[in-house]
Amino acid sequence: MQGEEQDENKKSGVSYVWWPSSIIESKVLLNLINQIKGNVESVDSKGLNFERESQGFREKYIAK
Repeated sequence: MQGEEQDENKKSGVSYVWWPSSIIESKVLLNLINQIKGNVESVDSKGLNFERESQGFREKYIAK
């Protein structure tokens, strides 16, 4: 857990979550954002660089 807090808007009753500003330094979160953006190089949770495979599973293992 990163220290999030759930609360509810008093007027609308809609739930929301507060995250501390330190969440933007999370290597896991930054890696996920890089993957979603399609960046070729990412950093894993141990701080090691790796490159995404250019082929997807279906392209790599074609059904016969």
